Amino acid sequence: MLLTLAFTGSLFMAWTIGADSASPSFGPVVSSKSMGVLRASLLAGISAFLGAILQGGGVTETLSRGFVKGVTFDPKSAAIILLISSSLIAIGIWKHYPMPTAYTLVGAVLGGGLGLGGELNVRQLTFVFSYWLILPIVAGVIGYFTSKLLRAKVEKNSKNKKILKPILIGVGLYTAYTAGAASVGQAVGPLLKTTPITMGALLGIGGVGILIGSVTGSPKIIHAVARDYADIGPRRSISALVGTSILAQVASIIGIPISFNAAILGGVIGSGFATSEQNVSFNKVIRTGVSWVVSFLLAFGLVYLIELAI
Repeated sequence: MLLTLAFTGSLFMAWTIGADSASPSFGPVVSSKSMGVLRASLLAGISAFLGAILQGGGVTETLSRGFVKGVTFDPKSAAIILLISSSLIAIGIWKHYPMPTAYTLVGAVLGGGLGLGGELNVRQLTFVFSYWLILPIVAGVIGYFTSKLLRAKVEKNSKNKKILKPILIGVGLYTAYTAGAASVGQAVGPLLKTTPITMGALLGIGGVGILIGSVTGSPKIIHAVARDYADIGPRRSISALVGTSILAQVASIIGIPISFNAAILGGVIGSGFATSEQNVSFNKVIRTGVSWVVSFLLAFGLVYLIELAI
């Protein structure tokens, strides 16, 4: 029964990743009016599924080893971690806030590990937190300069505008692919050491959950990223996605669970600053940042208290 609950939590987490993390890769595509929300949701899901099964092993291995030394999560702990994390993220989807799956899950993992009497793996956590800190900043910087470069190229030759749409869609597909690769481990990583199922099978299960989540739950988040944070055209949309996809690809290679939404929102905002018409909703950005901190702390606190009580 506990293993069934753990798998239920894993599938729910995969669903929320598809709805919350893979989908924003097409937010800028929709914002630029290059594609409708429903079609974007489907393409994001398919691309994220491929990224999950082909390149999701690195982050899965990292999360299976854990961020806490001296403890091993059993099916009960895995179920608690995954169900609490996915529930908090689902609330964010309901409220139209793209929540950070990585922040929420790692908060839950830390709470569970410490609740079981473990010791923080300070070296690994410092490395991961540092990457998280620079992630939106670097994505924003890359988005800013890429937007400036594309603007200069397009203004010199108006014919270049015709190729912006297919380039944007291609970059969106690749960004969704990297989202799946960098995020699937957050759904199946806690199960890797608690079940005899192979890594490949777990990645497949997580990939299917992400695909379903993207198709059924992502339109609200795509709309939020496309309309609520910044209103940007094709050139700035490409710029927003380039840095995000690069950073997500690096994260999946080195095995770091990242907040994909932090990267993509940083890219959206950075590209928005590349023009005098910024169209960036700072109130929405600030509220989202606060909700991310609350999500991490709430996941940590709830799982910690549950582990102490059980």
